[in-house]
Amino acid sequence: MSLCVNISIAIVVMVNNYVSSPGISGFNQTHSNFTSQHNLKQDKVYDWSPDTQGWILSAFYYGYSVFQIASGFVADRVGGKLLVGGGVLGSAVPTLLIPLAADLGASYVIALRVLAGLVESSILPAISAVWSEWAPTLERSRLLGIVYSGMYFGIFISLPISGAICYHVGWAYSFYIIGACGVVWSLLWFWIASDRPETHRSISAAEREYIIASLRGQVSPHEGDIPWLSIMKSAAVWAIIISYWGCDTFHYFLTTMLPTYMEEILRFDIQQTGLSSSIPFIASWLLVIFGGELADYLIKSQNFSTLAVRKGCIVSGLWISGIFIAVTGYVEDYKLTVAFVTISTATSAISESAIYVNCLDLTLKYSGIIFGITNTISITPGMLWPVIVKHVTQNHTIEEWRTVFGVIAALNVLCSLIYAIFGKAETQPWAAEEN
Repeated sequence: MSLCVNISIAIVVMVNNYVSSPGISGFNQTHSNFTSQHNLKQDKVYDWSPDTQGWILSAFYYGYSVFQIASGFVADRVGGKLLVGGGVLGSAVPTLLIPLAADLGASYVIALRVLAGLVESSILPAISAVWSEWAPTLERSRLLGIVYSGMYFGIFISLPISGAICYHVGWAYSFYIIGACGVVWSLLWFWIASDRPETHRSISAAEREYIIASLRGQVSPHEGDIPWLSIMKSAAVWAIIISYWGCDTFHYFLTTMLPTYMEEILRFDIQQTGLSSSIPFIASWLLVIFGGELADYLIKSQNFSTLAVRKGCIVSGLWISGIFIAVTGYVEDYKLTVAFVTISTATSAISESAIYVNCLDLTLKYSGIIFGITNTISITPGMLWPVIVKHVTQNHTIEEWRTVFGVIAALNVLCSLIYAIFGKAETQPWAAEEN
């Protein structure tokens, strides 16, 4: 995630409107340390229009949408190790080249971001393939919750680090340092990771046998024909797709546009922007883990139905998230703004984590395919929102941002209603043979 979102911070100081943005008259700005601006490390700036900035921020997701489903098929057949490591390495190299590309023009930056997204699109499906060989059945939900929560932890770490690097060293080094970290991580992954317990060099024999025994007899996702038509006609599948699309609409807005809002409206300097933008994601990281534990507890110990728990998490999470993000545009205290965004992000993350598991509720055999389809469709907000928001907020006014927050809130509520009506949590008829 660091390779994906660091540009959201860097672009604040890459363009020439950073020091000239007028802010909002009457907005409570006493928190912002304007006198520290002269300490900002001066670096090259570019005359990129708001629309161009939007295309730069969204370019990653155009590439990211391409190989989601195909990568799942490949990973299931050859293993996920090479795809995960190659995805990180292939995204790190274009990140290292962005400072050079920026001198050549915005179109070169856009091309590199598309390439990074194209390569990185293999990572999530490949991670699923890796866990299909490593996660014992009774530990799968907990392990997947911890793993997917790492996306939020990555954002939490990278945003303040990127802000500090931009402030003290220069924005170019945020790409050099984070890109280099990606290269080092991928090399360590290739050295340490293994597709299967049987081929790992350092786990104990007892652990190896335990994992293998717990997964013995699991159904391969490629045994028999895939009921594509039944899957695409399933209202329960579309409930997952639409609710996940709502979560990602909010998620991609935060990762790409929240730093811009904090600079333009709250008048944070780049360090404050990086730190404050990261706070919502540490809350999300913790609540995703807690939400998975709570869901299992309610189902196992309190006799709640699986459907009641799934709807409770997804519907309430989207509603609460929508309400708080709508109110955020009318709050004139920066502490309350950060608090409201944090609540919105954390509750949305609970919804998202419940959706991951809901794919398994409908079918074990085809859950990876459903997730691939869902993730492919849910990437569209990442493509569209940066361009739309940059176009709508060209005058940098709070009224424009209130419109954006209101639309996001309305979409959250609409998606939650669709899931409340059509969501299911039992094995579907087209997948019943796996019983």
